[in-house]
Amino acid sequence: MTYPVARFCPACKYKNEADALVCVYCGAVLDEHPKDKTTEKMAHTTGIAPAGHGVPSPVGPLSGVPSNGIAVYFVGESKPITTLDLDDFVLGRQVTGASDDIVDLSQYGGLEMGVSRRHAWVRKTVIGYEIVDLNSTNGTWLNEKRLVPNKTYPLKSGDQIRLGQMLLIVLFKTPDGA
Repeated sequence: MTYPVARFCPACKYKNEADALVCVYCGAVLDEHPKDKTTEKMAHTTGIAPAGHGVPSPVGPLSGVPSNGIAVYFVGESKPITTLDLDDFVLGRQVTGASDDIVDLSQYGGLEMGVSRRHAWVRKTVIGYEIVDLNSTNGTWLNEKRLVPNKTYPLKSGDQIRLGQMLLIVLFKTPDGA
């Protein structure tokens, strides 16, 4: 089964309809690249987690994960930073007037760790979840493999996601029969 892919504006990073040619929020042509970004480009460093958030280790059982949702953890922590029961959401930093659901990583040092305002998009599928890098300044990695921007990648429960230098783990229950 295929799903229509939303188009994210390269300038303001808002989600537009799959067939949109111009951003309905800022008017930018959706095939152009942004002229300026506020996230600074960082040197590539693997396996970095926020200070005080432990070293990479498996997170506990799925008991804290919503039955029809996803939990996002810092590597090495047993308590999730958020649990969500949404069809799609953005990992990034909250922007005033944002219209989509965003997991705001600002309070965890997102800006300092190179997380873009609209860094990566996660959406639910019939077999679990998938992730798309939104042409972020410092890149998105899935299990230490860099993602090509604007391309979907399937997620498995327990996968590590790195946004810039911020390392996260996602846990979710796989639908029966998937």
